[in-house]
Amino acid sequence: MIRRYTDQSANERTYLAWIRTILSIAGFGLLIEKLAATGTTKSWFAPTLIALSAVLLILVTIRYEVTRRMIVDDADEERRYIWSEWMMVGMIVLLVLSVLVFLLGLV
Repeated sequence: MIRRYTDQSANERTYLAWIRTILSIAGFGLLIEKLAATGTTKSWFAPTLIALSAVLLILVTIRYEVTRRMIVDDADEERRYIWSEWMMVGMIVLLVLSVLVFLLGLV
């Protein structure tokens, strides 16, 4: 039997949910780029979404690995690396702001 299987599988499910979200964000950027009329889409929008997706993927993978090691080592919650979660929050805020700027046509 795998030790702490329920915790490990919950961590993996969370990681896979993040991967699906990241793929959706990148796909949304590509979809807007392809379907928008010529000259109406800002040239920075799709690359911004794809770049944010790439950074989020790195952060989510780090978070997954740190959490996995904590589960395996039976580490205390205090040893957790909170910086990766704050970085993810920052990236999501940047993502939302870039979509807002695009939708409002501020740039």
